[in-house]
Amino acid sequence: MLLALCLAAAAGRWRRSPSLTLILTLLVIVPLAMPATADAARGWCRRDPVVVLQGTRLHLLVAIPEEDEGRVTGPVAVDFLVRAGVARRFVEADAGFNGHGYAVAFNTPYRPRAEPPTAFRVRVHVRVPIAGRQKVPIRLEAIPDGGAAVEVEGENAAAGLGVSLVLGGEDGEDGADGDDAGAGTPVIAQ
Repeated sequence: MLLALCLAAAAGRWRRSPSLTLILTLLVIVPLAMPATADAARGWCRRDPVVVLQGTRLHLLVAIPEEDEGRVTGPVAVDFLVRAGVARRFVEADAGFNGHGYAVAFNTPYRPRAEPPTAFRVRVHVRVPIAGRQKVPIRLEAIPDGGAAVEVEGENAAAGLGVSLVLGGEDGEDGADGDDAGAGTPVIAQ
């Protein structure tokens, strides 16, 4: 069929046949308009809680595919691990997936400090409870005010994923746990 269309066009008949012209045009345009991958065509549903850590606003964007939002069964779990002495507060959020909201927890490893740090590591782990056994992709973007955004993607929203960032300083030395890979170093939780 395609060969016949090409031969007809080559023979000059396309000028007399508007339907043939339309078909040839669509054969050229439609493949160009299609996304290269299935992921590019996927719509993502994003939600965004915001916290402030030691004066630095940290905006989180949690995303799952739009077609899976109806499978969310509870609040998005957002767990922060920050050292002692870091002022922390939950500032704002939308309603979460399906209106379930967020379950936010701030945890501290036991390492008391006399003074607040200038630079500190924060680890954020996010989980989205999903009905059923099918894995649902998840994306997490952490956007600190005045810093570079870090984005990670995982395959299982129910298991979650996380990032590790250094906030509040240039050198990345927080002294909290001896594990300083540098600012914005993503760590995918297993």
